[in-house]
Amino acid sequence: MDNAIDIPIGTSSFELTFSENIALANGNFYVELLEEGVSKEIQSVGDSHISNNVLSLSFNYSLGYAKEYNILLPANAIKAATSTALYSGLAAGEWSFTTESSPPLWANGFPSVSGQNSAKFDLNALADVTGIVYGVVTGAAAQPSVAQIVAGQNSSSGPAKIARNASVTSIVTPTPVEFLFNDDTPTGVNYYLHTVFEKDGKYSTVETITIDRIIPEINQLTSLPLNGDFTVAVDESVTIVFKEPVFGFDGSGTLPLDNTYFSFQYDDSGTPIDVAFTFSQTTTSEQTTVVLQPDVLLLQDEEYTVTIAPVSDASGNLTNQIVRTFETDKENVWIGGGVVTTWNDPLNWSSGTYAPGKTVTIPIGSTAFPEITSGTIDVHNLTIEPGASLTHTGGTLNVTGLFTLQSSVAVNASYINNGAVGTVLNVVGSNVNVEQVIDNINMTYLISSPTDGSTALSFGNYYPLYTYNNTTDAWDAISSGATMAPGVGYRMWTDDSMVGFSGEINTGAFLVNLTRTNGAGYGWNLVGNPYPASIDWTLLGINESSTIENNFWIWMPTQRAYGAYSASTDIPINITSSKIPSNHAFLVKVKIGEPTGSIEFVPDAQVANDANYLKSGTTKPVVDYIKLAGVTSNNVKDEMAVAFIDEASTAFDRFDLEKRFANRDHLFELFSLAESMKTSINAIPLNGTYEVPLGFNALKTGDFSIEMVMNKAENVETILVDKLEATEIALLPGDRYDFSVASKGLNTSRFSLKFFKVSTDLPIESISFNRSNVFVQGREVFISVPSEIAGSEYRVNDFSGRLIQTGTLRNDGVNSLGQFVEGSYIINIIGTSNAALENHKVVVY
Repeated sequence: MDNAIDIPIGTSSFELTFSENIALANGNFYVELLEEGVSKEIQSVGDSHISNNVLSLSFNYSLGYAKEYNILLPANAIKAATSTALYSGLAAGEWSFTTESSPPLWANGFPSVSGQNSAKFDLNALADVTGIVYGVVTGAAAQPSVAQIVAGQNSSSGPAKIARNASVTSIVTPTPVEFLFNDDTPTGVNYYLHTVFEKDGKYSTVETITIDRIIPEINQLTSLPLNGDFTVAVDESVTIVFKEPVFGFDGSGTLPLDNTYFSFQYDDSGTPIDVAFTFSQTTTSEQTTVVLQPDVLLLQDEEYTVTIAPVSDASGNLTNQIVRTFETDKENVWIGGGVVTTWNDPLNWSSGTYAPGKTVTIPIGSTAFPEITSGTIDVHNLTIEPGASLTHTGGTLNVTGLFTLQSSVAVNASYINNGAVGTVLNVVGSNVNVEQVIDNINMTYLISSPTDGSTALSFGNYYPLYTYNNTTDAWDAISSGATMAPGVGYRMWTDDSMVGFSGEINTGAFLVNLTRTNGAGYGWNLVGNPYPASIDWTLLGINESSTIENNFWIWMPTQRAYGAYSASTDIPINITSSKIPSNHAFLVKVKIGEPTGSIEFVPDAQVANDANYLKSGTTKPVVDYIKLAGVTSNNVKDEMAVAFIDEASTAFDRFDLEKRFANRDHLFELFSLAESMKTSINAIPLNGTYEVPLGFNALKTGDFSIEMVMNKAENVETILVDKLEATEIALLPGDRYDFSVASKGLNTSRFSLKFFKVSTDLPIESISFNRSNVFVQGREVFISVPSEIAGSEYRVNDFSGRLIQTGTLRNDGVNSLGQFVEGSYIINIIGTSNAALENHKVVVY
């Protein structure tokens, strides 16, 4: 109707009723909506808007609160349905209405909550009008309706936990309404305040505020040490992280948090001892972090207690006293002073007792290293120093912290796990670090991984890792994320002087398949030691029926030369044993005639790493042999050997070891020829005198030497023949022959080696028939000879067969052979036919 008031602002449809049925006079026409005299919308009207005597109108414009509106209808647009009578239309003021007044509107920043403590909180109400504020506290976030709030109910129409209402008499100053906590609102959870403002039956929007009743909590994962931890480092600080900002509390409000809320103590025979510490704290919108840094190192293997007095969050929720305890770690250092290798013998540990579950260090220097054979051993951090070892043949070893096998330039640490059923190592792979010293980052290294999780990323990812492809005789790069396979060798460069292998430690057996490709890689394959200990080649079970040669070759990056070992002769070249250290790759060779081969690494082949391939010097060699070295002016050596084996042939056979050349100009590489094969070890039968070619490979000219490194042959004399200089020289261990090389490259014609046996058999009864007399004065040995023996050659050997001295008896009478060290010697006087004329035994005191 005209001049209607309190029209709801949601009204959009209007009707105009005539006294009779109506119709359009001249087709469609337009009506207009005015707001406070301003046009807001124009709508087209057609037949669809007319029903008998009713004209229906609809507008899209949203009406505002307390506004005057007019609807304008043009004259002569509507006529009577049964006559030509026209409707005069509606002008401004003829169809007007006023909308309802607005409901209460919350002031900016209201409603709000303040003054919360353990007993109550205040609702602060402020709106654009005075009126009544209603509020209910519920346990659910779901908003009740206005009617439910006014009735003191939750969204399920049940009674709210707390219900309040109060008059608000100011539109300037907020009105506080106190809500008291009760038995229905205990601490430990959040509650929800739902509030609405009412004026003259109109209601504001419903607002919901979370009421925090959760007591501040410590983040157990990020607060360190963990509560109850018993392997805390003695230099560790205490970090306490609250899940929300916290403050000090004095009963009336929050205060800055300081060191007075924290105590740090340990117990000394019932007396609490305070730990002095430096206090710091940081608070963000999300949390408060407190750090207690002890002023001195904590004691080993001691229990500590941190006590936190009640603190408050911003909502006034107060904690109870909080107590956190932890134990410090203890370093158990193995000294091996008790029962040999027994882990639990207290005398084997530096402090005279073993603390289970604590850190263990196994250093070098003990006469015996520990062995775990049964039971369960719990360790926190386990460190094995270079040259030290741990053997694990049974039982369970649990390492809860870091497992580190250290490395030095000379030697690596060893962990020997025999892989047997019931021998269990439990450690997180990412906590394993098997170190390898890189002595010179400018060199190429051939390596092998003792773990199952190492990649190129383990070595800094500066360069790719490469594997050797026998079928193409080329190096294939692997992706940086590819895991190194056990038993496979890799070529590596790095810019780091120390690298580490991580992942679970390899145990058990590993079979590696090999290939022979004639015209490409021939029989050469690069494999690797898969274990964190040395392997002894002689324990791998390789024999004459194997598809690979019973030899290995190993690249020594610092020397930039190849070492090698022949199991058939037990002779090492440029190395001193059959051991292959941990983390090392090496070359093996598939036999001629075999298209494929394999090598199986077995745990029983593991032995402890030792420095420089050390091997007992008292063990008699498997075969007799001599070892020579080509020596440069810088005293860099490259070795070769000649072995004396009755079953050997002059052709290349199983006793011979092929020479693998480094082809570096800092080396003078020696070799011998077995027919056309260049060898590091040339095995020959020695029946009488034998001569073999001695070749060399020199990539530059200059001065060089040939040195006899050792003589492990009984009763064999070695003569070096220099055909260029027409010189022959008998070589004893330590002797060097110096010469010059004018043309670089391979040479097999200049030098040869002559060998012949020296008899040291001396029947006692033969002494009385000697024509010469041998005697000793003050360690000087003399021979008195008759004239018919003067001019004969003589040789002096010790009782191991080692040649000590040679010479000519020049005078008929007394000849001095010089001073000798204490020991027993055999003197052979040799005739012109190379037959022994006389044999003498002499003892020097």
